[in-house]
Amino acid sequence: MIDLKSRFFGQPFPFRDRWEFFLSKNSWVEVATLVTIFFISGILLWLGNKSGSALLTLLSILLALSLIRLVLWLRRSSWREFGLKKPKSWLKTILLTFGGLITVYIVVVVSMPLVTRLTGQPMDKSLFETLRGNVPALIFGLLVVWTLAAFGEELIFRGYLMNTLARVFGNKNGSWIFACIINSILFGVGHMYQGISGVILLGIVGLLYALFYLGSGRNLWVPILIHGLYDTLAFLVIFFNLDKLSV
Repeated sequence: MIDLKSRFFGQPFPFRDRWEFFLSKNSWVEVATLVTIFFISGILLWLGNKSGSALLTLLSILLALSLIRLVLWLRRSSWREFGLKKPKSWLKTILLTFGGLITVYIVVVVSMPLVTRLTGQPMDKSLFETLRGNVPALIFGLLVVWTLAAFGEELIFRGYLMNTLARVFGNKNGSWIFACIINSILFGVGHMYQGISGVILLGIVGLLYALFYLGSGRNLWVPILIHGLYDTLAFLVIFFNLDKLSV
């Protein structure tokens, strides 16, 4: 009699074994997998930007997360690999978070007029206009911020993208610098719905998230919390029309 429990649950899946072995011998497969994930989800993102559909934009993040989770399952790994685990010190995590939040805020405030002057265009915030004085829209927006934006984007960009690129290219200082640059570019391009100024500014912000991620010893909670808090403040500014105030 065939022991189905042992066959299907007690033993590792053969194709996972083969994938893990193949991956260890062919680093280009990781690069091809990464490119495929970003290409497929990027199509949805592009369609969302072209049609003005926020739903397609959110679906592109969900798709990327699902594909990355599949890759991790095939490698017998998890999000912990990227630093999504209990930090050694929550106090240090909190201090780095607030230090990062202040840094990002100052850099954005200083950079925004310079980028606007360079491009001749302000950031396009039209997608967020429904937040103004709209409590239900604000609540929904904050739910998206603390799920797909803070968690989702950090798992994708600072987690999967940076770690994969650094590992494939030797896990040396140069490979991490390269990973930071690519992370910054793709993170900026991923926000093309905010116009060319938004792409540049968010590219800078993405670079700061990456630097604080590395500075924390690859504790993914740091960029997640910085990202979530910064977006929360940005949404509150729009909700209360503080960006419309003349100084």
